[in-house]
Amino acid sequence: WLIGFSLGGNFMLRVAASVFGDPHSPAWVGSWNSTLFALEQRATMLCDLPQLYDEVGSGDPDKLQDYVYTLVNGEGRQRGTKELRMRTTMGWRTVLLSTGERELADDTAATGAQARVISLPVLGFGALDGGQIDQLVRDCADHHGALGRSWLQWLVDLSDADRSELRDAYKDCALTLRKQAEARGDRIAQRQAGFFAAMQVVEMQLHTLWGLGQAEGATVEAAF
Repeated sequence: WLIGFSLGGNFMLRVAASVFGDPHSPAWVGSWNSTLFALEQRATMLCDLPQLYDEVGSGDPDKLQDYVYTLVNGEGRQRGTKELRMRTTMGWRTVLLSTGERELADDTAATGAQARVISLPVLGFGALDGGQIDQLVRDCADHHGALGRSWLQWLVDLSDADRSELRDAYKDCALTLRKQAEARGDRIAQRQAGFFAAMQVVEMQLHTLWGLGQAEGATVEAAF
């Protein structure tokens, strides 16, 4: 789980959306101003694909934590029919990215919610100016879905030996990060180490394949 907040979050969310879909489509960039049932339907439709929501401040703050738990647990609320039978419960597997001027799960949230939400400050697009950022988003929109298809094809083509190597890399990264969290006495970070390790391994592969990110997953490790 990842939430970006502050300057540049909306643009980064749209760049992320373009990996699999059209960043200008509400089907790919949704709003927190929704009902729980609508969120469940959207999660079911996208299923194993990532979900992106813009501006956490647009949602009901009293319900957001329940929404987070529902989405991360991968199962909708059990509901009955007027014939007193059980409806089919909706299910999904997902990673969610969200933006907002405040954190989705701050220090006052339940420990379980804090462990499931990775909060990162977004400080803009570096040296890019407004026009260059707009052009970047347009380029991503023009080629939306290309990177996602290439990534999925790469995963499908992995040999058993490749998969074993990736699992070992994940275990090594998780152990290293967990030790870092233990050294600074951060129990939440200890629980999040596995999430960061998964992202770190992905960054390693993206850097090798297409020059994205940094070698050895340095971007993710620095964020941790």
